[in-house]
Amino acid sequence: GTILNGASKNLTGWAYYFCEFNLWLPSDTIREIPEIAGCCLSIKRRIFDEYGPFIEGTYCSDTALHWKMWQDGIKVLSVPSIKVYHTAHYSIRSLLSHIFFHRRQFARLMVREKKLSNFKKIIFYFGFPFLPLVLFLVIFLRVLKSGVFLKEFLCSSPLVFAGLTARALGEFIGYSLD
Repeated sequence: GTILNGASKNLTGWAYYFCEFNLWLPSDTIREIPEIAGCCLSIKRRIFDEYGPFIEGTYCSDTALHWKMWQDGIKVLSVPSIKVYHTAHYSIRSLLSHIFFHRRQFARLMVREKKLSNFKKIIFYFGFPFLPLVLFLVIFLRVLKSGVFLKEFLCSSPLVFAGLTARALGEFIGYSLD
């Protein structure tokens, strides 16, 4: 489904939304997507029994579940009539800290689950200085394509860029630890 910002009254809420949930901006069409966030995931029991359970003690276990499903050709559908509001209230410091931690966990999971070669780790490792700018542009284009939340994106863009910088640093550390 579509994930909407439940903390729409503050800029840190919007920054978090754009940093973490930009893949699931509102859309008018049902479409295949690589994954859906756990807060909006609906899955048939037989599929979960085959590909689950979620990995305990880490973030991004829903992503790992989708990687396994995708590898076997099981696609995820985004159904725009399903709407979930995600609410997160952060100070700027806690926002950046959370994004850093989350993305460090993601990178470590990626290394472990995808069995990344040292060559791929090096590419991710040295690509990190460019990641915030590239992601900022990708998110901006997603916002434009969705036709919603442009004003909110522009108003929160300095915090979004700071969040993407925290993301890049978290992934840099995550890839270098494993």
